Amino acid sequence: MKQLKLKWQIILITTIIVISLTVFISYRVNSNFEDYHIDSLIEKMNQNTKLIGQYILSKSNYYNSIEDETEKHAEITNSRITIINLEGVVLADSSYDNVSEMDNHIDREEVVKAIRNGVGYSLRFSDTLNSNMLYYAYLLEKENEPELIIRSAIPITRIESYLQNQFYQIVGGTIVAVIILIILSTLLVTRLLKPIERVQNAFQTLNKGSYDIYLNQEKQTSYEADNLIKAFNNMSQQLRRNIEEIRKREIELNTLIKSMDSGLLFIDKEEKVKLINPKARDFLNYYEDEDVHYIKISRKPAISNNIESAFSEKKSLSKEIEIYDKSEKRYFQLLINPLFEGINFLGLIVLLYEITDIKRSEKARSDLIANVSHELKTPITSISGFIETLKNMDPEDADFFEFLDIIEKESKKLKRLVLDLLDLAKLESKKMTLQKEVISIEPILESTLKLLRPKIEDKEIIIEKDIAEESMIYADPLRMEQILYNIIDNAVKYTNNGGKITITTYAEKQNIKIIIKDTGIGIEKSKINRVTEQFYREEKSRSKLVSDGYGLGLAIVKNLVELLNGSLEIFSKQNEGTKVVIKLPKAIS
Repeated sequence: MKQLKLKWQIILITTIIVISLTVFISYRVNSNFEDYHIDSLIEKMNQNTKLIGQYILSKSNYYNSIEDETEKHAEITNSRITIINLEGVVLADSSYDNVSEMDNHIDREEVVKAIRNGVGYSLRFSDTLNSNMLYYAYLLEKENEPELIIRSAIPITRIESYLQNQFYQIVGGTIVAVIILIILSTLLVTRLLKPIERVQNAFQTLNKGSYDIYLNQEKQTSYEADNLIKAFNNMSQQLRRNIEEIRKREIELNTLIKSMDSGLLFIDKEEKVKLINPKARDFLNYYEDEDVHYIKISRKPAISNNIESAFSEKKSLSKEIEIYDKSEKRYFQLLINPLFEGINFLGLIVLLYEITDIKRSEKARSDLIANVSHELKTPITSISGFIETLKNMDPEDADFFEFLDIIEKESKKLKRLVLDLLDLAKLESKKMTLQKEVISIEPILESTLKLLRPKIEDKEIIIEKDIAEESMIYADPLRMEQILYNIIDNAVKYTNNGGKITITTYAEKQNIKIIIKDTGIGIEKSKINRVTEQFYREEKSRSKLVSDGYGLGLAIVKNLVELLNGSLEIFSKQNEGTKVVIKLPKAIS
């Protein structure tokens, strides 16, 4: 049921009270007025009946003239006169000619009272006259002995008519008064409640999210209304400031959460995920809605089992976990903290920080030390062994100079390894200095092919070139030759005898694209991203074409290309060959 407004409640209650009071007062006034008129009539009837009775008894033979006297006095007093003996028999009646047919009146209320008390009256409906009558009976005595009963009766229709008219006047007046009251109440209540309604409307506006609201003070309002509007304006301003501060902090918090390198989840005490940031979605590969059970989001047992344990124990937890994602192992630091408000448990804060790169760096560092140790040990051992042998040999011995050649070869390998390591260290620490100039790719390519010609001719590999005329770049010539040498050298190493290497350049709008494609053994898809890692080499067991490199060439190439503001892409398919694509910024002419 719809609730009435306060204004109409006040008006309705006031109207009900006024109507109730008017009805009550009208009833009391009518009742008192009726009693007053009846008492007046009784007093008048008392006087008339006494006078009539005394007059009748004063005659010596009153029985002979009783009917005439009854009619005469009835006409004078404008009432009905009835004479009754002590047995209740009607002797005369001014309104009824044949009194012998009238009922005995001994049991009439007023007659009973008159016989008992000397006088009596009653109000009742008269079947004879078919109207409401007021009856008054008086006991006549003669020589102190009861003689007759004289009864006077007056219809009270005039009183009823008067009271009815008075009732209609009261009702009419009440209706007018109620209408006036409603109008005045409406005006007064409207004026009194207008500030409240303004504040109510303002609260509704606030509820819709509009906090920039101010109520002006109106003239001719009450002290309380002024204070109410002032209090609302103060509250509105404070609320607006609080909301702005909350929004600002919410934006800052959301920005912080979204920009975090760590995955963040909040799981409530019902074990539903209420917050998940973009990084966590990427880690968990979940991009659907929130507000679901954490099992649906964290399908990895390494995560879900630890969350379950944290829910059970409600204690902080920190673990290093491993997750396999598309056959790739990834490492994460998992931090779980319970959230409490006082003693009430609210849920869990889950942080996922990927440490895969750290693990790989640690492994790469460990591998680097192991590989460098191994690579240095082999030539040093070889050189040391041959030197010991040469000490005990005759310089004229036929093997003497052959051993010196081996020592020289191993020394060069050792020197190349050290130089490559130094280059790689400079590149990774961003300390390598380049001598950039505008150069053409073609002469550098020719110089590189000349250095590799013995290897190319030894394997009878076909070289095809398609060099664009405008293949001009802004780069370091020495480092550019180092890039081309390492890539083409790898192509020669892993291409079968009689294979083909195609070298093509394209001039794009802002870049020069260099494509080196071979028909070699190719690279497994899972290992393409690893070929630019330090000391990564193809397994010798997979191909007899693998030579004794150190696995540093492509790592140096990648860093050099990036240092020249370029990009390196490698595409390969096993037993079909490899394609290396280098993009370098075009020289501005």
